[in-house]
Amino acid sequence: MSSGTTQEATLRQHSPLEKREENAQRKFKQILHDLTVLLRHSTEVDTVILYWINKDREIFVLETKTTSSKHTMFEDRVAFNNLYLNDFKEIKDPVQLEVGRHIMADELTHYFKKVPIQYVNLLPFVNNDETIAITVMESQRSTFSHEQEEAMSSYMNALSNLLGTYLELNDLADNQNQWIEYEFKLKSLFDRLDGIALLDHTINEIQEIIGKGGVSLLCRGMNDWHNVLNSTKGINQPYLGQKVEENTITWDALSRGEPVYSIHFNANPKRMSPREPLSRGASLAIPILVDDRRQAVILINAENPLVFSEANKHKMINLSRIASLRLASKAKADTYLGDFVANEFSAYKSELFEKAVEAELRRCKFSADTKTWIGFVTLTNLTTLRTKLRLEELQTMQQLLIEGLNPQNFGINGYLASHSDYVYAFIMQAPNDEPITEWKQCIDQEFSQPVELSRNQKVKIDFVLGFISLNEQIENSYQAIREAKSALSAAMK
Repeated sequence: MSSGTTQEATLRQHSPLEKREENAQRKFKQILHDLTVLLRHSTEVDTVILYWINKDREIFVLETKTTSSKHTMFEDRVAFNNLYLNDFKEIKDPVQLEVGRHIMADELTHYFKKVPIQYVNLLPFVNNDETIAITVMESQRSTFSHEQEEAMSSYMNALSNLLGTYLELNDLADNQNQWIEYEFKLKSLFDRLDGIALLDHTINEIQEIIGKGGVSLLCRGMNDWHNVLNSTKGINQPYLGQKVEENTITWDALSRGEPVYSIHFNANPKRMSPREPLSRGASLAIPILVDDRRQAVILINAENPLVFSEANKHKMINLSRIASLRLASKAKADTYLGDFVANEFSAYKSELFEKAVEAELRRCKFSADTKTWIGFVTLTNLTTLRTKLRLEELQTMQQLLIEGLNPQNFGINGYLASHSDYVYAFIMQAPNDEPITEWKQCIDQEFSQPVELSRNQKVKIDFVLGFISLNEQIENSYQAIREAKSALSAAMK
């Protein structure tokens, strides 16, 4: 961990806001306990218990208790089916139960000797028409005086007012917290990250904002725009290598040069292609401009459109703009973002390929909807061609190779990256069957005839390739790439 990261973690751990929140929560719990003590003494009952009702986890959560009985033991969390309160968790009005008639004595499991009470009074706490807590009053008596009933009513009013105030203050604290977190995200964009590393960092920071959804980076290469990198924790993302097409959100963002937001009704409009996985929720496409030139697009999708609040859209757009300014400040006057992500022959750079492999390795551990293959492809007659062709013809051949090997030409999702002279890395994705065999057949057919490099030169080109499938057993991109290279070496023998 770098010193900057350590310092950031320390700041978060010991921030004054967090200390105030912890102190406020302790005081809130102490007030709840004091209220139950006052209720027990004013009503002269034996025991008062306050349970929260957690319907998501189907448990009763003990908040506090006060009792005059010595032989008691209370569980912090009790499953619905293991407590008699399960039959009364939806009540909206006070209920009185008689032991032996409405409930059995052995159901009062917090007593481990004789049960000393005869009646149980339940006071529900209702918020927004939902019962979220129950106060249990246990005593020998079935009736209360007028003053004691007033005490019970005051207790319920105080509990309601206290919780309402606490929730309101908590919302304000959460609102303040989110902007503190956002400041850390902005700061992280200035941590000496350049080019592809900066873009990778940006999409993963945006992923943290949207939660259940995905963020993708779309860049220009292989004479078109493709999805080249997905966030490591994203779901329902476009396939790597998928091409941007017209009448999509991404196309609109590129055409306008400004962010485009849209909710998907009946899976439309599409994010970037009619052939992408089902579009759900809503999407935001943010173009990355360097010196007014469209150089990349950050495509954000969330299943819940409510995630795209004005505040969150502002954060995501601003993070993207800061990233574009960082890129522009490091670019020379004659440099554009394509130099960061693609080489002179329009193949994507090896650094981008490595980032994509690393991201997909992480994603395959929790996402089974997409399978990913990586590998290397080269020429079988490379030595002969190098000695036979002039430099200009070799360069022309490299350009023709990138164009002819493009998986999108054959309806396959994937892209090529530079590795070394005449050796190209590739990454492909599909929901089920391995697409590489089909791709190899297609490129063999594509290059079945000699290609013309100049008026006087035509050459026959043959390919050999090796590949692997990414899986959970592969630890990192270095291991994956090493295994793919070994597969190529084995295929060349």
